[in-house]
Amino acid sequence: MAQRQPIEQLVQADFRLIAIETTTPERVMEMFRSFSQRTGKAVYHWTAEEGMFRLGGFEHIIIPHTQRPVDVLDYIASNNLYGVYLLRGVNPALNDKRTIAGLRRIAELQDGTPRLIVLLDEKIQMPEELQDLSARVKHGLRKVS
Repeated sequence: MAQRQPIEQLVQADFRLIAIETTTPERVMEMFRSFSQRTGKAVYHWTAEEGMFRLGGFEHIIIPHTQRPVDVLDYIASNNLYGVYLLRGVNPALNDKRTIAGLRRIAELQDGTPRLIVLLDEKIQMPEELQDLSARVKHGLRKVS
């Protein structure tokens, strides 16, 4: 039996909200892109500058009305299809009560739709209200001087 890859372990964990702290976000994104290609499962990428799009050949198709953090969270909560959502640069929005409420709502959803939100940044200040609903992973944080 083949050993599961680290990304598969994250995706299959019991959490719907994972913070990955990394100095190499492009490398983490590439691991999720590879996961999507291997499994056929949808992986999306979001930044406030670009909005949200699906990885794996669909990068040119921006999902409308997904630039603001609260809007992308509304989209994720209402989407009834499997999805892994990589949110980059969301740290400033983690001070907004609407963002916190949106993340909490998704983390607590019991609608049978598998969703995973991955917060991806060098340092993530997880609000106290979300700490019991989330996992934290540190990836490649060693800096070479």
